[in-house]
Amino acid sequence: MNLYKYRSSQTPKPKGSQILIKVQSSAVCHSDVHVWEGWYEGICGTTIKNCG
Repeated sequence: MNLYKYRSSQTPKPKGSQILIKVQSSAVCHSDVHVWEGWYEGICGTTIKNCG
């Protein structure tokens, strides 16, 4: 089961003093995935549940 989806969107137009930065790549930390799933195993095996 794939829980992650690729989503395309329109490029926003900067307003006022804003700037637009092109991102060539990004990553998700393994712990971020656990938080998104609703739990995270912390220091010394302590499990944090429903943290997402």
